[in-house]
Amino acid sequence: MVVSSDDTDAPLLALAFKSFVPSSMYIKCATQARTSYIDTTPIVQRHGLEVCRCLPGLHAFTGCDSAD
Repeated sequence: MVVSSDDTDAPLLALAFKSFVPSSMYIKCATQARTSYIDTTPIVQRHGLEVCRCLPGLHAFTGCDSAD
């Protein structure tokens, strides 16, 4: 699975819900000159499932999820 979005919420949610997806998950990062793919598995393993599952709440709590 490849997650591709200009919105910062999408990669954050990919990390938060990686444990529920039985297949490999990558986050697509692209510029006009270069495209790269980041494997979410090592990130989740390094920081732990509990931390990754808390990311959406932290993101909303800090106000990063609002347009104001």
